[in-house]
Amino acid sequence: MNGGIHDALNLANRLIDVWNGKSPMQELDRYDLQRRLVTLEDVEKQRIENKKNLEAQTPEDQAAFRTRMRAAAADTDLGRAYLKRVSMIASLERAAELG
Repeated sequence: MNGGIHDALNLANRLIDVWNGKSPMQELDRYDLQRRLVTLEDVEKQRIENKKNLEAQTPEDQAAFRTRMRAAAADTDLGRAYLKRVSMIASLERAAELG
């Protein structure tokens, strides 16, 4: 859902600029390239990781997930990176890099 909201906001801003003549139509091509790449790099990866964590059935897989969460909670940098990734702030930063 977050990804869809990010897409909608990103596209709305670009459409407004194209509509008002502030940006060329090619701006919409950049939107497509940017959001598709971010989806493949970040959103899809996070979806797969979440599904794997939710479906962890063996005690070892469950313990591995808890270990990763403890490590993120214990280390400020790891924790910040984890929160940026799951909140999709990292994907917004990546999208901004792509223009």
